[in-house]
Amino acid sequence: MSTLFRIIAAHAVAVGVAWSPVPESDGSDLFVTVGISHLKFWKFRRGQRRRECDMGTYGDKGVQPRAVYAVAFNQAGRAVTGAADGRVSLWQGAECVYSFTAHTGPVHCVACTPCSIWTAG
Repeated sequence: MSTLFRIIAAHAVAVGVAWSPVPESDGSDLFVTVGISHLKFWKFRRGQRRRECDMGTYGDKGVQPRAVYAVAFNQAGRAVTGAADGRVSLWQGAECVYSFTAHTGPVHCVACTPCSIWTAG
């Protein structure tokens, strides 16, 4: 297990991680960790120890994360998550911009192609 992931996992139960294929506008890399009541968006620059972290929120009320089991990035660099309640969500940064029910049970896997989102529950 990498040192970076061990540091993150020590603070919360992380069950998944995905790296964005697109660098941020400031040149930093973005990755997301997911888990039980855990959805964090991490930014860091290679070669530096400093990391920035934002907790993902749903809607204007800043609802904290649900149990999120799966994460992937689309080609535009937006995260797509799958949750225990069967919902799939699209993210712009750490803010949920679109969500829909994909399964009657948990979403355990998410994959993105250039023109679609695939899920398994």
